[in-house]
Amino acid sequence: NPGVLADDYVEYWAAGRLNLSGGNPYAADQLLPLERAAGRRTEVLLMWNPPWTLAFAMPLALFSYPISRLMWLILSIVMILMATNWTWTLLGGTTRKRWLPAVIAFSFYPTIIVLRIGQIGPVLLLGVAGFMHFEHKKRYWLAGAFAALLAIKPHLLYLVCISILVWSIGRRRWGILGGGALILLSATLTAMMFNSH
Repeated sequence: NPGVLADDYVEYWAAGRLNLSGGNPYAADQLLPLERAAGRRTEVLLMWNPPWTLAFAMPLALFSYPISRLMWLILSIVMILMATNWTWTLLGGTTRKRWLPAVIAFSFYPTIIVLRIGQIGPVLLLGVAGFMHFEHKKRYWLAGAFAALLAIKPHLLYLVCISILVWSIGRRRWGILGGGALILLSATLTAMMFNSH
């Protein structure tokens, strides 16, 4: 049933397609036909994320919905594996038991739900884990680049973002701020290249 596949991810796919074609990725009347064509039968799903999110949505929107959805599932699994591996290492986990955090992550019911309905949560998880991983390695520009991923859903993680900002200024970790600003600026400009509005 194609309608089963037209879950939360359809909003990002449709918004990415609209932005690539110069349409309004936030307009319900423009999103609805694309979401219907993808198999969604219920109400239109709007993408409420900031414009820089479109830079991440547009490459996957180049493909048909079923292929794009499968690619998103695979990318989500990879992001979860990366995040759990980095966190395991950061907390002193041994290389010999590196499989353990993956088993824990994928036996956690909310992980299955996120994968099932195509939510963007794995990007946020990767952002937090990547920030901690690269900050620990003193690779501050990369830490900032991963922290920028949290700005995809600022309403959920604004306290974390504020904490990173205050902590970076207090510790004079200018690379973190530079890396984050560079990613957000690049993503915004990428989205605007295809749609100046």
